[in-house]
Amino acid sequence: MDKITFENGIQVSPARVNEDGTITPVQYEGNTPFSAHIMNLLQSKIEKSVVAVGSTQPTTNEKFWIKKGKNIFSGELELGSIGDDGRLIDSENCLRSKNFIEVTADTTYTLSNDMNYANSLLFAYDQNFNCISKPRKSTFTTPTNCKYIKFRSASGNTENDLNVKYMLEQGTTATSYESYIEKEIYVKNDNGVFEKFVNVSELEKSDTGWIDMTQYINTTYFRARPNYEPKARRIGNVVYWQGEVYCHTSLNTNSAEILKEIPTSFCPNYQHSVSGFPFAYGGNGEPYNIFIDANKTINISQKNNIDVQDEVYGYQLGNLNGYLVD
Repeated sequence: MDKITFENGIQVSPARVNEDGTITPVQYEGNTPFSAHIMNLLQSKIEKSVVAVGSTQPTTNEKFWIKKGKNIFSGELELGSIGDDGRLIDSENCLRSKNFIEVTADTTYTLSNDMNYANSLLFAYDQNFNCISKPRKSTFTTPTNCKYIKFRSASGNTENDLNVKYMLEQGTTATSYESYIEKEIYVKNDNGVFEKFVNVSELEKSDTGWIDMTQYINTTYFRARPNYEPKARRIGNVVYWQGEVYCHTSLNTNSAEILKEIPTSFCPNYQHSVSGFPFAYGGNGEPYNIFIDANKTINISQKNNIDVQDEVYGYQLGNLNGYLVD
């Protein structure tokens, strides 16, 4: 059983738990903040401890157990094929994985099944779901920019039984079949009993993904910085933001709504306020405060009146990251 030892708690934050149980830093932009959310939940509970990773409950002194199996394919299949360019193709003669399967880049995986479908093909996709490799058979190493995998059986009328059981696992050799196990995190209570802390899969399903919020900009005075359009993402009951807006018409006031009528599901019940410092500045080169509340608006305030800004300077929405909405 793989183990992770925390010498002085978690020193990198945010961080993510990889498929092999190791923990590495992640960035919010360009990567999912899901694992950061999980680790933030655990942060208050972890002191000096050991985490066990595996499908069976540990019997030694571990305080944390990340329950996961070797099979990372959930078992959801559908009739259909996949073209060499990664496009989905209607077909009754073969089957394919229904959903994208998240994997680790530069890692070898092996696909096997219980019906001896020997000619199944795997396809690699990047984080934007673009196909990035030609189909590979059974065992292959994911490209450096690979984020997801899909697979299909061989074309024809002999490999289209939806009752087939596939397993996708790390390594170069297919091992005995194990059904998919939902990833969960358990914490040992004061009585030495493991209690479920969070169902990882349920939290993943609650992820909205990045949603474009450009339509909510107060366009009378503000615009999105090109290529930095405002986006929001809710994972469970935690909201993250990215993007930037700048002032294109001066205001005779030192505060304003920069986004308004934001969907309620992205708004906290209390006012969440942070400083817009150090590298992004408001009008007249001043630091600013940015805040969001139940009124469905994102507001900024600063010492002097808000003046026209160059589009490379503006108000950073990412400063709002990580507030609770429930």
